Amino acid sequence: MLIPQGVDCWHRMTKRHRTFLLIHSFSEQILHWEALFTGLEGECTVLPQSIEEGISACRRQLPDAIILSFELPEPTDLASITALKTEFGAACPPIVVVADYGNEKIVVQAIKNGATDFLNQPTPHELQTALENAIEETAQQNFAQTAETDLYRTIVEAQTDLICRFLPNGQITFVNQACCRCFDLSSAALVGRHFFSLLTADQALMNQRLEALSCLTPAQPLVDYEYAVLTPDGQQWQHWVYRGTFDGNGQLAVVQAVGRDITPRKQAEAVLQKSQELLELAATAVDCLIYDWDFPTQTVERSRGLTQLLGYTPEEVGNSLQWWNEQIHPEDLLVMQNEATANLATGDRYFYEYRVRHKNGHYLWVQDQGVLVRDGAGQLIRIVGSTTDIDDRKRAEEALRQSETRFRRLAESNLWGHVLAF
Repeated sequence: MLIPQGVDCWHRMTKRHRTFLLIHSFSEQILHWEALFTGLEGECTVLPQSIEEGISACRRQLPDAIILSFELPEPTDLASITALKTEFGAACPPIVVVADYGNEKIVVQAIKNGATDFLNQPTPHELQTALENAIEETAQQNFAQTAETDLYRTIVEAQTDLICRFLPNGQITFVNQACCRCFDLSSAALVGRHFFSLLTADQALMNQRLEALSCLTPAQPLVDYEYAVLTPDGQQWQHWVYRGTFDGNGQLAVVQAVGRDITPRKQAEAVLQKSQELLELAATAVDCLIYDWDFPTQTVERSRGLTQLLGYTPEEVGNSLQWWNEQIHPEDLLVMQNEATANLATGDRYFYEYRVRHKNGHYLWVQDQGVLVRDGAGQLIRIVGSTTDIDDRKRAEEALRQSETRFRRLAESNLWGHVLAF
């Protein structure tokens, strides 16, 4: 039975208990379409072509299915499918499009926009079958989605990470219990709030952080940021990973955010940074190169003293151990390697003097000393040492040695002169 336009009521059929909402664009050929829809086993509420009226009717009561009827669908007509899907989301009833004509491109676009089926000039029986199939298919999908959602919720609630979902405008649609505990608010108090209002009270910063998510695309759906956040327990550093979900047109539909407390890591980084600064200051004060050799990985971290010692910056040479060996004078290298092999096997300290090549090409003498760190099993894991320029001292020693040699020769020469005189 077809209920005329303007009658805003819903009737249920005793046999199948189906209700349909018909939104049409026909005017002159009303009798032609009436013959089709009066054959349905169910009741239709008929509205003229006004998606706003259709949405308003669905808000009052959702039908079992929505029929969008067009004589010749245009892209603007098919946009009404997207409007319905956007308005009602997962709760949207199945949408069946009926038309006098529709080519393949129009059919594909309709399905892409969210239509369950598209029929060209169907008979009443074909329309009835399509509606029943659409209703059944949607019911099965909803059942599967509900089961999947329940499983997902169970898993999410068991997580210690903070998990939120929010719309592109920032409005929160879901939070897990870990998030509620972190901000000391109930789920009801958090849902509907602006997500970034949890992370800052500065409105400009909230907008800036939301705008930063515009970089999310179907090709690059992930981005992450770190923030200092004021929680009821005090300031906390949090690392948030954002994953965008997109609709059929590639537009951002929802953002899932996973946050984690990284305060201990940040504190450790701050301590390490302070230690490194102190190390650099100490290296500058004693005028030497300080290095930290990770033995298992064979990598070396060197202080800025390298520049003053050999003219290279740490960035120029990287953290390769081999680079340093290549700077050692060839006459000293073999001796150094032999002594180092013995020390690395059983020693706990070392002390060497050898020559290394400066960036300018000349060699200078250095004093290399350090401590070998071993694990509980006695395996070498780390070497920390310092390298000091002793070139001036070595030159002075060599000059003194040569002077002493000359003096000794002179003395010996004078002594022989006295002997021969006798």
